[in-house]
Amino acid sequence: MVEKEAGEDDGGATTAAAAASSSMSFDLPEEVLQVLPSDPFEQLDVARKITSIALATRVSSLEAESSSLRAQLADRDNLVADLESQIESLDASLSAASDKLSLADQEKDKLLRENASLSSNVRKLQRDVAKLEVFRKTLMQSLQEDEDSSVKSTGGGGGAAVGAHHIIAKPTPSGNIDLCIAFLFVVPLEMFFMNGAN
Repeated sequence: MVEKEAGEDDGGATTAAAAASSSMSFDLPEEVLQVLPSDPFEQLDVARKITSIALATRVSSLEAESSSLRAQLADRDNLVADLESQIESLDASLSAASDKLSLADQEKDKLLRENASLSSNVRKLQRDVAKLEVFRKTLMQSLQEDEDSSVKSTGGGGGAAVGAHHIIAKPTPSGNIDLCIAFLFVVPLEMFFMNGAN
């Protein structure tokens, strides 16, 4: 009976030890538990090495990620610098185009004013030409009437003398008419070109 009780006590102790060992496994896989040393200090040394390996792996991964991010940042910086250079070039082109447009607008306004002035002068000259044409016709008609009246007043008795007098006297009024017309045309034209030069 005593031996049986002792056996039961040993069995209970073994079961308790197994239960305690199972409760301290920290949910580690069975394969890991099998390779762990039984000495707690050796287990701590293994844990330290595993922690060092994990930290080194993590640091290496972070360094690689940091290097990749730095490379991407450098690419972005280069892209930003390139875009800024393009923006500066476009700003310069825009400024030059704006200056050209401003000059073109000024030139356009100047040409419009000159065109308006020339149109006004042309209309004025056309009116002057019309007036001169009326004056020329009136003058020619008056001279023709005077000439006809002179011929009639001399009569037919003059004969050749009258004809000779007529031939000699005729160029003089015509020359005066041409000179008068030339003067009337040239003076407004000179005034027109002087106004255009100013």
